[in-house]
Amino acid sequence: MRATSQAKGKHAELLIFGKLIGEGVSLYTPIVDWEGIDAIARKKDGTCLEIQVKARKSGCFEVWDLDRLQPEEKLFIVCADMQKEESEGKPEFWVFPAEVFKNYAIEIKSKEGYRCYRLDLNAGSKRHGNRLRREILKDNFEAWHLLRD
Repeated sequence: MRATSQAKGKHAELLIFGKLIGEGVSLYTPIVDWEGIDAIARKKDGTCLEIQVKARKSGCFEVWDLDRLQPEEKLFIVCADMQKEESEGKPEFWVFPAEVFKNYAIEIKSKEGYRCYRLDLNAGSKRHGNRLRREILKDNFEAWHLLRD
């Protein structure tokens, strides 16, 4: 029996949540996934952050789509490249403040006609001399400290 995309997404969420708990972050998950928020993280200083998890299991490596992005200071996008788990035995994780995700993503139209943002780490950024986004955003790779400290 093949796992559904929902099951694959939950697998990524649980890996990320386990990593954050191991980093000492207090996590709270909503009973209902309202507006894409998958968890609330309480940092050591007591402030709370919203976390949205985006997983990529098949298709392109290191490309994530996010619908209806409303960047707020407390919103973070954690992207999981689950294909790396299949090919290399370990998934890759990228932690982005929502504003950073939006600044480096390209805006595309979804099938439903609303705005969608696509972050492709293997594409060049014209605004940054065509350097690969992967290189520009390398400090966001496994950047758990953004959600912890």
